[in-house]
Amino acid sequence: EEIGVAKTRNPLGHSSAARVIAYLMERSQRVLQICDVLAALADDLSKRCIPMWRENKKQGALALCSHFALVLGVVVPMLLERSDGVADREDVILRVKADCTDLNHRVSDLEELFSDALSTSTYRIKSEALGFALRAHFEALRCHIGWETDVLWPLALRILTPEDLDNLADTIPDAVH
Repeated sequence: EEIGVAKTRNPLGHSSAARVIAYLMERSQRVLQICDVLAALADDLSKRCIPMWRENKKQGALALCSHFALVLGVVVPMLLERSDGVADREDVILRVKADCTDLNHRVSDLEELFSDALSTSTYRIKSEALGFALRAHFEALRCHIGWETDVLWPLALRILTPEDLDNLADTIPDAVH
């Protein structure tokens, strides 16, 4: 300890609450960016896009699954633990949990649609059907991310303790350390 400088520990440890939540919001925005790229590709499902589709769908599926795993596996349990039985809080948290679960299942369904659409077999899903399914998924995803941004992350900032936020930061490998 230096003379004249009080040794104080940041009550949030190595991260601040605002920084953790800002990272989570940024992560949500990255999901939207992936959604936008895939939506643009969905508007033109011609053969010339197949290599681009394959790479983007792979990256998109990984990002979405990672995001949902974090929200469902870490954030939702923490929030439920801190909800203190307040019905409104629990309703918000359970809605996010249900949305994430549904969207996570849709990622698997879309994987099957992509496989059909991009296969070289004689049976191929029509590009219009795939485009419709993709646009419906992206719209649901955009609504969900809006809910996270406007409701979930501000709630997390209000009810999670500094220790919770440090623990949350520790579960995110590329986050706020």
